[in-house]
Formats: sequence, structure tokens, C-alpha cells
Amino acid sequence: MNVLVTGGLGFQGSHLTRALLARGEQVTILSTPTALNYDRLSRLTRDLGAAAHQLRMVAGSVTEPEILEKVVPGHSHVVHMAASASVDASLDRPWPAVEVNVLGTFALLEAVRRFGAPHVRTVVASSCEVYGPIPPALAFQNEEAPMYPRSPYAASKIAGDRLAYAHALTYLMDLVILRPCNIYGPGQRAGALGAVIPTLARQALLGRPLHVTGTGEQTREFLHVEDLVRAYLAVLDGPTRHAGATYNVGSGEVYSILHLATLIRDWLAPEVPINLTGARIADVTGFRLDSVFFRGSYGWAPRIEFKAGLQAYCTWLKATMGDA
Repeated sequence: MNVLVTGGLGFQGSHLTRALLARGEQVTILSTPTALNYDRLSRLTRDLGAAAHQLRMVAGSVTEPEILEKVVPGHSHVVHMAASASVDASLDRPWPAVEVNVLGTFALLEAVRRFGAPHVRTVVASSCEVYGPIPPALAFQNEEAPMYPRSPYAASKIAGDRLAYAHALTYLMDLVILRPCNIYGPGQRAGALGAVIPTLARQALLGRPLHVTGTGEQTREFLHVEDLVRAYLAVLDGPTRHAGATYNVGSGEVYSILHLATLIRDWLAPEVPINLTGARIADVTGFRLDSVFFRGSYGWAPRIEFKAGLQAYCTWLKATMGDA
């Protein structure tokens, strides 16, 4: 394979890039030139050693059609992971979510259509956020569940998701859309615009109270990033059922945020309190994905049980927090 990964230095993208390179694939990363991304690139090339020749880095954004015209040709596979990925950031500044997740996705799709080979396998990263809170009448959210976006980010992901679907059907593109649940694992960003697991784990390791928003009863379905990478590789290697095939990718393991905080606190800092704070704007009460379609189509199933994966992550963070 000769694979283009947009957002290949992001949290999920960097893990996929490492896995592709480990298999001996040629990989081109298109990623914005930020300090965090250059730090990830430095670590990646340091770890690659002799395999560094398999990797090509292009600094730029999917919002720049002139860059896409140059970088897309020659690739057999494209994985579109570039995104403005923070729900909270989109509440204060909605425009970047629209610019990257909608216009950038459209520009990437057009570049693949116009400048890629006729049958380039394209995988588009969507999100469980497209669904919004699970309706009381549903036990699970399958791929045909109604969409109730609760944030500009969620709405922008719906737009990109459905643009990809429309392009696939209109132009008969070899394109698959994946909607993963909440992903966790080494290298994930913490802090005000970061994810819940690294944020809570850092608070515990610093001896600070763990802050849980709202009642803490809101639930999330968690999947380890290594299992998500296996899902992407399965799609890159496997058949396409039909143009625009759309799949949920979930673990089936659902936990409340308060339960999650308790696990992290008990492992890392039993003495610190857990404080309930005000509810987040646009917070979703819960997701519960039905992933039967994807599992049956690609023979995929998660391998990392959540509590084991979470404890391994906490151990990793404790060992590396000074460097992370």
C-alpha cells in the first residue's frame, strides 16, 4: 500500500501511522504544522529507525485544495482523519469545526475524485457524536438511528459524514465511513480541550481533585486506540460492501463518568476527592453503539477489555507524564 493519512500526527492518526509503517507500508502524512504535531513527528521518526524512509511528511491542511492536488495523486489508499476534534472548542469558536470538518472534508473528497486513481480505497473518520444522546426508546444506536447533534462539532461531523456518503454514491467511489465510540490510549491530549480519561488521570497524578461535570451519571462507550487501528486496517485490507458503506465501531463497554473517575482515583491517588461541578453545555447523556454490522462485515472484534486497557494507560501515563 501507499497510504495518505490526513491528520496523521493526531492522536488516532499517529497510532494508525505507526501500525502502517510497522507492516512495511509507504505512508504520507498530511498534518498542520503545530508544536504538538512536530513533537509527535520527532518521536515517530526517532522510533522508526531504518524504517523512516517509508514515511513522508507534508505540512498543510485539508482546507487547502492546492496542497491536496499535489499530495493525493499516487496513493492507493486514503484515510481521512484530519479534524477539528474538540466539542468544547466548537462551543466558543464554531468556525474551525465547520472549516476543517465540513469544507476540509469536501476538499479532500474532491481531490480524491479528481486526482486519485479510479479505485482509491478511501476511509473517512466520522464520530459517535453524530447521534447525540440515545433516545429513551432505543437500546442501541445503529447506523440508521436518528441524529441529534448537540454541538457545532457534532453538526460538522454529520455534514462531513454525509458529504462523504453522497460523494461515494454519486461518483461510485470506493469509500467507507467509520463512526467510532470514545477512544482512549497513550498520547491522548488532556486539559480544557482534551479527553476525559487523560484529564482525570493527570489530575489524580498531580494530587488534585478529580472534576466530574454534571451528575457524573452521563455514560460513554470506550474503545482502546489499538483496537480502533485494527478496525481501520481491516477496512483498508478488506472488501467494500457498497459505495459509502457506514459502520459503527464500538466496544460494547459503557461506563458512567463518575464510575470512570472512581476507577482512576482508586488506582492512582486514593486520597484525592472527586468533585461534581456544573453541567457542561451540550453534554450528551450517553452513547451506546450497535457495531454488529461492522463486526460481521470485517470479522473484527475488540481485544482489549476496558478496565485492563484503562489500568495500562494509567501505568503508562505515570511512567511518562514528565515527557508526555
